[in-house]
Amino acid sequence: PAKPTPAAADKQAQPATRPAPAAAWPAAQPVAQPVEQFHIVVWPNVVVNGILGKDKHGSALISGQIVPVGESIQEIKLVSIDTQGVLLEYQNERQFVRVSSSPR
Repeated sequence: PAKPTPAAADKQAQPATRPAPAAAWPAAQPVAQPVEQFHIVVWPNVVVNGILGKDKHGSALISGQIVPVGESIQEIKLVSIDTQGVLLEYQNERQFVRVSSSPR
């Protein structure tokens, strides 16, 4: 039987070495997500007392004042009228308000 050479003996005595790990990828940076902001609209205190006429040709009695469709009271615009109440708009928010009620 042949004797192992010193170089072969060294290979057998040394544990196998693993290659160095590949450079790690840079850590992922969090992506900023847009934050949705909510704007709470607090409506002025008004009451729809009655309606006169209909659709876009009528008026409403709001807090004791006659307000034609398209006009405003306390920055609240009267958009339209139907038989049950009125559509009001304040700061780009719309609400349907029944007669004898207030916007919430």
